[in-house]
Amino acid sequence: MPTRPLLDVVTAEPSLLAIHVIDNPRSELRFRVSVQSEDKNEPLEARLVADYPNLNVLKRVVLDPGTFTESRPITMTWSPSDTQSFPLAPGCHSITLIVSHQFAPASVRPVQEDDANLVVWWIVVADPVDPTAAAQLTILEECRTQIAPTLP
Repeated sequence: MPTRPLLDVVTAEPSLLAIHVIDNPRSELRFRVSVQSEDKNEPLEARLVADYPNLNVLKRVVLDPGTFTESRPITMTWSPSDTQSFPLAPGCHSITLIVSHQFAPASVRPVQEDDANLVVWWIVVADPVDPTAAAQLTILEECRTQIAPTLP
């Protein structure tokens, strides 16, 4: 059986300790975290999800099987104007990267809870009509209470 993926949150990009404001809907955000896992010849899948536990999968990537001694980067670039993913309305959103060896069908939940790990970034998509509104959501508590996500 594979091991639970271990994510290096210290070197995650952008920082997990700040709220990131996107003031241009065409700007891109690059999400990066390193993973270690003993995969036992099973591929590892990463899903970038907006407002988890909703099914708003922004991006996904599959990594070839590896060993725990390897630190492998997971990198995904996303833009609020990306028409191939779920468009985000202005306001505060959680962006969750979930990594597992297997996800349940039509779900963002792993098949086995002990075979997954996640990191959460907080972003504010500025309102083009009222760009000053984003400044009010740069305090994490205000941002979190706006959407009140349910995290595992």
